[in-house]
Amino acid sequence: MVHVVHSLYFCNHQACGFWRYGKIVHLRIFEGRGNLDLADFGDTRYSRNLIERKEVLYSLLDNLKKQSVRGKLPQRTLVLGYTFTPSGSDPKYDAAVKEFRDMYNIASAITPELSSGVRGYVDWRDIATDKLAAKCQELGANASKIAVVSLGDEIGLAAPPATDQEGFRTWAKAQGLKPGDIDPAAGDDWTKIVYNTDRTKAVPGVFYFSQRYAYYYGIQEIKKRTDILRQGLPNAGIGANFSPHGGYHYLGHVYQWVTLFREQGMTLPWSEDYIWQIPVGTPEMNFICLDLFRAGLRGQKNA
Repeated sequence: MVHVVHSLYFCNHQACGFWRYGKIVHLRIFEGRGNLDLADFGDTRYSRNLIERKEVLYSLLDNLKKQSVRGKLPQRTLVLGYTFTPSGSDPKYDAAVKEFRDMYNIASAITPELSSGVRGYVDWRDIATDKLAAKCQELGANASKIAVVSLGDEIGLAAPPATDQEGFRTWAKAQGLKPGDIDPAAGDDWTKIVYNTDRTKAVPGVFYFSQRYAYYYGIQEIKKRTDILRQGLPNAGIGANFSPHGGYHYLGHVYQWVTLFREQGMTLPWSEDYIWQIPVGTPEMNFICLDLFRAGLRGQKNA
């Protein structure tokens, strides 16, 4: 196991070691100027082996080149991953980074300018909606190289404020509903229609239509972000990782897994599976998630 430690800054030379028996035992002396990026092994205490981070890459490349190669690289599947990062100041190291990435056809998850074609990735879950357009503009010509935008991990959709009566009533009117359709006791009085998703307190009609409004609200909130991103990043798919184990295992909520994509709330279906949280399901169970996503994309051009 190799552990990468924080950078040090040094001039001329840097001695690295540890305290033992009342004195410092040197492991290695590094010569040079600037940042010193170190890596150590899990057994450094005994092996006394301390190396620079770039040596990890060089050693890994040497080992990989000795392995036999079978098959061909992925051509249509985009492979994204965080790995060695170019320094911008060390041509030898930067060439080795490129060589390593090319071995697996890894697209850049950090710097789209390193990618040829539409292969870039950005995670903008923490960028406020009103800042997204400016963020897209910061990429300049690289904006057209972004293939994937992540808006989060294992997300749900936003819920309307509990006091959002006006929004609820406006939505209900747009559906062609009358107050009595939601709550017979309301007659024609919209002021008696109150948004309420508490099934233990709301009458059935109020609960049902409040739930539908909540789904609509959540989709529209994330669609605001998606619409901005689609304009600024014309080749990007916009999505977020959905957990297949939320609520009922492998049975995602239709409003999030299907309706959201039918209404262009996001454009890139994205999920995962993992085996250490709940009992392992069969591949067929997990395929239900894929079927939900297919239903969301059905009939959409170029989906």
